[in-house]
Amino acid sequence: RTIEDTEVLIRLQLDLTRNEMLKLEMLLTIGTFCAGIGAVIVGIFGMNLASHFEEHPSMFYVVCTVLALVLSLTFAILWAFAHSRGLL
Repeated sequence: RTIEDTEVLIRLQLDLTRNEMLKLEMLLTIGTFCAGIGAVIVGIFGMNLASHFEEHPSMFYVVCTVLALVLSLTFAILWAFAHSRGLL
């Protein structure tokens, strides 16, 4: 009986560790998705197209700030969705 109880305890500990690793993987996946969105937006702005944004002296800072806010908001929304579904 003691050996069976020990095996069950070890299985539970391994399940807990696996679940924690899955949660970390989910957070990293959400972060990678947001970084990918940022890379697409930066790539679009870096295509040397004449959009007249490049002539404005502070547009770089505006675009960086808006991009950071959008990506942070996207991460927060995805994290809240995953948390509400019990994934995190």
